[in-house]
Amino acid sequence: MSTVLKKAVRLDDRRPQEMDPLDHDYLNQYFTQEYGAPFRNAIFVSGDFNSAGYFGRVYSIFPIGEFKFLWSPRIDDLNFAHHDLLDGLFADRTIPPTKVQRAQGLIKALRNVDYRTTDLKAAADSGNEIMIRCKEYYALPLEAIDGTGMVTPLWDIMDQAP
Repeated sequence: MSTVLKKAVRLDDRRPQEMDPLDHDYLNQYFTQEYGAPFRNAIFVSGDFNSAGYFGRVYSIFPIGEFKFLWSPRIDDLNFAHHDLLDGLFADRTIPPTKVQRAQGLIKALRNVDYRTTDLKAAADSGNEIMIRCKEYYALPLEAIDGTGMVTPLWDIMDQAP
């Protein structure tokens, strides 16, 4: 039997696992200015099971209550893509950029990226990273969903929900 998990999202003080903290902070400032929230402090999801599986066990995610989301049809995972964006921007430099120049360059490069706060279905269908800001969410293990996309048996699973 599968277990439904209820988790909280670190909305205020999330520290990145792999991205430089200064890049993370600049991204949060940019996303707040342009899209109304610091979307690097969020839960990161994808509609692509293989992409999600790279990070561990695959779950279906259900935000609880109000939520906002941000995604781009051009960026599959910003944590990985930001290196490519920076490499392209600073390719002709003979002197490496400082950390601040890198972070500022990242924001400059993102101004040419099409980020969206609408069409969650298109976001999931894209297979790209979706940043979701919500206080809490339910996570349902993928094996609890049958081949038709239906959760079976729903009543058994929901009996376990906190």
